[in-house]
This record gives sequence, structure tokens and C-alpha cells, in this order.
Amino acid sequence: MLHRHLVDWSAPVEPVDDLVSVVVPTHADHRLTRQAVLRVSEAYDAALAAWEATGGTDDPPTRVEVVVVDNGCPADEAVALDSLPLEFPIARVLHQPVNRGFALGNDLALPSTSGRVVVFLNNDTEVRTGWLEPLVAALDDPTVHGAQSLLIYPSGSIQSAGIAFPATGGVPHVLLQGFPVEDAEGIEHERFSACTAASLAMRRADVLALGGFDPLFHNGMEDVDLGLRMCRLRPGRFTVRPDSLVLHHESRAPGRFERSLVNRRLLLDRYRDDVPRDDVRLWGSRGYDVVGHEVRQVVSRDRRVSVPEPVLTRSLRADVREGVPRLRWALKNPAPAGPEAERWGDTHFARRLAAALRRLGQEVVIDHRAEFERSTGRFDDVVLVLRGVGPYNPVFGQVSLCWLISHPEMMSRRESVAYDRVFAASTVWARRMSAAWDVRIDPLLQATDAEPVPPRPRPPRHRALVAVRRQARARCCARWSVRPSSAACRSRSWATSGTGWCRRGT
Repeated sequence: MLHRHLVDWSAPVEPVDDLVSVVVPTHADHRLTRQAVLRVSEAYDAALAAWEATGGTDDPPTRVEVVVVDNGCPADEAVALDSLPLEFPIARVLHQPVNRGFALGNDLALPSTSGRVVVFLNNDTEVRTGWLEPLVAALDDPTVHGAQSLLIYPSGSIQSAGIAFPATGGVPHVLLQGFPVEDAEGIEHERFSACTAASLAMRRADVLALGGFDPLFHNGMEDVDLGLRMCRLRPGRFTVRPDSLVLHHESRAPGRFERSLVNRRLLLDRYRDDVPRDDVRLWGSRGYDVVGHEVRQVVSRDRRVSVPEPVLTRSLRADVREGVPRLRWALKNPAPAGPEAERWGDTHFARRLAAALRRLGQEVVIDHRAEFERSTGRFDDVVLVLRGVGPYNPVFGQVSLCWLISHPEMMSRRESVAYDRVFAASTVWARRMSAAWDVRIDPLLQATDAEPVPPRPRPPRHRALVAVRRQARARCCARWSVRPSSAACRSRSWATSGTGWCRRGT
């Protein structure tokens, strides 16, 4: 086979125990690739800074090298890739004269890697801080063959939480695609026979023993084949780590699906009935029953290569208690997904509200703005919209609640009548608009949860404190609250807490 002639499997580099090799193949997109390398570098720098902040008392973070594989890029792209080692000392570039595909591109890099652990990472990914440590820790268990990150879409929902094989036989499907990330909680304990190689960590020695990916698979199913061969080589399992988050832009490479049907036929012919058929168990672990399978998209007259997707229902949980029923709540957070969400007060309020509901025995997921109308929302019992800058269109079959917590000027009567109940974080506004719109709006005031705020020493002279969240546009209430006007207020000592404040002549 081609990869036996192009790859020198007999003379690999001696591995370094405290080093992880991240392999990133790329073709004709140096901007995405630079972004992927940047995120890996930032995550490593953050881990290093956290270790240094402890005074070096803990074990240092695992060192990282990034091997970028130029898979036959045009000359201008190849030159751009050569600048990566100058910008990121952890990176180096291997050039190939032609596009070898995902499988062979990774294989060509393997013998030159130096880490005991190798991570296969797509160039259209962005790793989050703390992504690597859970993957490496999972491989401390000798029964774990490999560990996959929880892959998420830019909108915040799950893109892949592992590979599931249908009970009917046939083409496997990704688990939890389109579901909220909360549905992956505890999934690290489940047994997978294959995982997605968009972000997959394995022991380098195991990958070399398998001869790497099989290049007969071209940009599809090579990771499934690798997993199945690994399970044949030695008993064990693959795992998915929900504490390792990686954003996946998915399938940005040119020609990604050109041979998808050929790849599916090859997989089915190679393994026939020798597959685990584990989707009923895996979906059951997430709280869903598989009541059947259906082909929703016919891709060929050869119906074998169409994916038999599971037909799901929510599992009925036996509960002999009397009192409040356990429901599935979807909190709609108007903040965008990703790191930017951390700058929004809505994000932190939604998390604390979710925690409070869970303490009452409820099941809770959180959707960011781009996932307000996700297709898997049909499994939710109650939708609670934290109404801020983003509107929501309620659907039939669910209890729909609106809690107006900001931007009341953006709320309309037409929207309010679509909900089953409307609440507002202002007694005055609720009373006034109830009368004006002839719609019942109940006051429901917000409360600040101090638990997430770390305690900070305060000089004793400051006997009063006003906390205001800084925003790009100053609000009158913020200016008024930090400038006491009454004689009683002027007699007190005031202090501001937070970053980004500046003194102005107001």
C-alpha cells in the first residue's frame, strides 16, 4: 500500500514522556490553520501561567508540539504556513507535494512526532483553555484506547460526542449532534468503539502498531476504521471528555465529501456484522429511548450507505415521589456562544438559575442565542426565555415562559401574547404594561447570587459598596449610583469594585 512506501514505520523517533504531539493536516486554508495553532498555543500559555501562579508547587503542564502537515497546498499557502514556526515556537511544518488526504497526511507526520501522546486535530477547530489535560489524563487508564474532545458548533450546541453504531447495522452516526452540551454530562464513563478524529488523543505507540490511518478511506470513516482496528488489537474502549471543549467549524476543507459514499461502502464491506451496535445503550445513557431507526436522507440507490438514524423519545423515569414533577427546562440565554458570552451578565445569571432549578430536582440545559430554535428542542418540556436583546418564537407543545430582565423597549405586545406566562424584573414596568397591553405580566425580581464572586479584602473605611457591571454604553443608573448626591450618602465612604473603570468629570 502507498502509505507503507511513503512512511518509514520502522524508525520512529524515541517518544518523550512529558510531550504531546498535535498533528494538524491542512490543504489550501492557511488562515484557519493559523487560528487552530493560535488556540493551541494560547491554551498552553494559559496552562503554563496557571502553573507559575502556584509558585511551581504543582506538576508543570504537559509540553506541546504542533506538527502542521502541508497537504499539497498552493505555493502562496505553503509560504504562509512557513511563517507559523516564527510566530509560534511550538509549531513546525512538514510539506507534501500533493494532497494526500486526511489519513495519509496524518500518517506521514507520525514517525517525526516526539510525544508519548499524539492528538489528531482538524485545522478547522478552535480549542478552549484546558482542553488538553483531560485527554492526556484519560490515557492514564490502560483500558482507554483514545479520548475525544466534546466537539461543539460555533453556535454552542454539540457537533460530536462520539460515534454510535445503529442496532440495525449499517453506517454509524455521531452521538448528540445538535443537542445542548449539558446532555453530555457524565459521558466520559461510557464505552465507545470509535471516536471522531477532529480532536482525538491516542498513545503514539498504539497508532504506530496499527500502521496509522488506512488511506483507502479518503476524508471520511478513517477514524471509525482506526477505532475498530484498535479494539480488535487489544480489549478496551474509547472515551469522550466533556471537560475538553473544542469548537469545530466542520468540513471546511475543499472536496471533503467527494468520496463519502465510497468510504461508507468500504467500511460496511470490511466489517459487515462485526460492529458493536451500541446506539441503544449510548442514547439510553443520555436519557433517550431508541424506538426505531429511519433513513431521513437517501443518498444513493444503494440504501446500505444511507445512515439509519435513531428515532428518539425521552426516557420515562419511574418516580414514586409526590410533589413537583421532574421536567426538562431549556433556558434561552441571549448572549452569543463562545468566550464572548463570559462578558454578558445574562450568561452568569442563566448558570445560577440553572443551578437553582437543578437543586429542585429539575433537568436544565442552556441555549445561547444562535441555538434558540435548535431542532432538538422538541425534547424540552419548559422553555424559559431570559428576554434581553434576543427575541424568541414560542412553539406549541411546550410550556413557554418569558422573564424580561433587560431591554424592555425591545418587547412588544405581539411577542408577549405568544408566551404562556410573562414575568418582568420590574414591578412598575409590569404594572404599567399589563394595563397598556391588557396582558398579564407578573413582577419577578432578579436576585444577585454572591457565590460565584471570590471574596476580596475591603479596606475598613469603605462602609458602602455599589457594584455595577461595566458595559460599552454607559447607563444613567450606573452613573447615578456611583455619584452619591444626598447628604446622607455623601457622609459615607464609597468604593468601586471591578476592572475597566476610569474617572470622568461627571
